[in-house]
Amino acid sequence: MKVLDLDMDYFMTEIAHTPFSCTERLEEDFYSESVWKAEKIRSFLEDNLGLSQKHKIPGRIVSGHNEALFFWEELINGKKLSDPFDVVHVDSHADLGLGDALWSFFAKCVSYTSD
Repeated sequence: MKVLDLDMDYFMTEIAHTPFSCTERLEEDFYSESVWKAEKIRSFLEDNLGLSQKHKIPGRIVSGHNEALFFWEELINGKKLSDPFDVVHVDSHADLGLGDALWSFFAKCVSYTSD
C-alpha cells in the first residue's frame, strides 16, 4: 500500500530556510505572494499524482507531521491500511532528521527506500 504525504510548502516559490519550532508557524503575510495559483496546484495533483475529484481517496489535512502519524495509525487500526506501507512524501525540503520523533516511527513501521 502507498500513502501520499503532501506537504503544502511544496506549492510555494519561496521556501523557508530558517529553522523554526514545530509549534511556531511562519507568518502567512510573508509567504502569501509566493503560493502557486489554484489551477497550477490542481494540475500538479491530477497530472503528476493521479488524484481526481471523481475518484476520491481517504485523507486528512493536518498542521504538523506528527498528526499524519496518528492518522496512519488510525487507518491501520481500522484495517484500511496495512503495514509495512510506502510513503510518498512530496515536499520542498527534507523534514526527516531534524531532531523530531519521526525517525523512530519510520524505523518501527515503515520501510523507507529512496530512488
